[in-house]
Amino acid sequence: MPNSKNVAVLINSCDSYTDVLDYFFFFFKKFWNCPYKVYLNMENTKYHNRNFDFKTFSFGKTTWSNRLIKCLNAIKEEYVLMFLDDFFLLDFVNQEHFDKCLTLMEQDKNIGYIMFEPHFYNEFNLPPYNELLRIRNKYEDFLATTQIALWKKSYLLQVLRKRENPWDFEIYGSFRMRHYKQKCFVLNKDAPPIFPMILRGENSAGIISGQWQPGNVQLFEKYNLHCDFSKRGIVNLEQRYKPRKSVKQKYKELSVFKKIFLPFYDLKLFKSYYRPIIKKYINLIDLRGRLKNKLIK
Repeated sequence: MPNSKNVAVLINSCDSYTDVLDYFFFFFKKFWNCPYKVYLNMENTKYHNRNFDFKTFSFGKTTWSNRLIKCLNAIKEEYVLMFLDDFFLLDFVNQEHFDKCLTLMEQDKNIGYIMFEPHFYNEFNLPPYNELLRIRNKYEDFLATTQIALWKKSYLLQVLRKRENPWDFEIYGSFRMRHYKQKCFVLNKDAPPIFPMILRGENSAGIISGQWQPGNVQLFEKYNLHCDFSKRGIVNLEQRYKPRKSVKQKYKELSVFKKIFLPFYDLKLFKSYYRPIIKKYINLIDLRGRLKNKLIK
């Protein structure tokens, strides 16, 4: 049996999502008799839930990654199960399969994390490691993930940098992870879910882009949960996923003046346009370094 005292659950939230936490903890408690210590990562708010016992960290308004680093340093357990507050459990957690994953990590100290959201990118067509998991290729996109995953705490601290938001972490953290020896696992797409959630489609539940997912209406009615959906609104999936101009199209339509001063005119477009270019050069530098190491050897 794995050591349950060696695992902590860390729920990452923020002050503006306090209204979501009551629903999160309702489903968390309903579908999981969690045997581990639970911690909540907030900014300034001291959130309390009378139906659930947990410890709140409030490290103030700082960067997402800096807050996370402070939380991890305050947690004594060796392994941390990372949750986001906008992902709702929709069925019972498969504790038996989770225990198998935890046992694997305890036996193999070279595993950095096990991710429990079946990753839809498998461009390398990697075979399963066992009936539950496959190993992720170091060059897969979004190797650094904010999806629900069991991390070796020391490894997560190694990957994190103080000045990043979640999206920076997923992009630039993935580059950094290529150079670390730790293996990363992900749930096979055909394996039964360990933490059942629906994150995409009409029946999706939780929050996306600050708005309620459409599946919440029926879900809350089922469990007699009151919610004023008008405050956050319900995301329009057709609007969200309708064809939009590409970043290259938007950039091409700009005047020369706006292109020169793009960081001041549209910082979001500037980052979106130049990020792939930076990524390409990082890949080339990374490839050159690996070839050089092979030649030296």
